[in-house]
Amino acid sequence: RSFHVTGVQTCALPISVWATVAGNPEHFRRAGASGAHLLTHLLDQDVEVLAERIRIYRDARAAAGLDPATAEVTVMLHTFVGADADTVRAQARGPYCEYIKANIGLFSGLARSRGHEVDLRTLSASDLDVFTQFLYDRFAATRGLIGTPESCAPLVEQIGRAHV
Repeated sequence: RSFHVTGVQTCALPISVWATVAGNPEHFRRAGASGAHLLTHLLDQDVEVLAERIRIYRDARAAAGLDPATAEVTVMLHTFVGADADTVRAQARGPYCEYIKANIGLFSGLARSRGHEVDLRTLSASDLDVFTQFLYDRFAATRGLIGTPESCAPLVEQIGRAHV
């Protein structure tokens, strides 16, 4: 639509609508049916599950009369890449664990989405350290791009095959 501002005609730029979705396949379907582009992550889903949910999303776009090929799908991945995988993972560990601690409420939400009512903010400092170290080891190895270009390439290829 166009509109006037003090006698000068301007045109609004087209707006891209994005939906941030993870976990619930129904939310992927609704995002697709609405025509929104998709932002998701691998925190509580692996690439195989993500690929199925992206298929649900694209099928819903098609059912709504929208071209699935025009949909943009973006996956948020924590990324820190360098020349030596061991050095990179050691350098990223502290900041990543602090990030998890600063956003611990998100992880309580992930637990809730899986049917567990847990308030991770009640963990003792030592238990929180153990928990964040566990998450770092899990995510750095399989759900993030933390390492070398060569060690990160398989995940990038998997995500590409999932039509991201």
